[in-house]
Amino acid sequence: MSSPHSHPSHSVDESLQVSRLIASLSMMIICLDLDDDQLTPVFFSRNFVFSLFLYLLDFLVVIVVDALMLLSRCHYHFLSCAPALFR
Repeated sequence: MSSPHSHPSHSVDESLQVSRLIASLSMMIICLDLDDDQLTPVFFSRNFVFSLFLYLLDFLVVIVVDALMLLSRCHYHFLSCAPALFR
């Protein structure tokens, strides 16, 4: 017997893990670019800026997915508590 609310949060948890994996991979790319760029006089190369942009984008995705997951859990909690609140 599974509750009707177990499936949505489960899929959100999976997408959260995927987005965190992408963010950590792009962070590794930034570290590799930092090692490469220390050998060149120009620190902010195009690859570094691009990977930094990707990392910030992935970081925003993680924040949004975290917020959506919290909102979905609060939404289910609010639906279960709503009759008591508006009585």
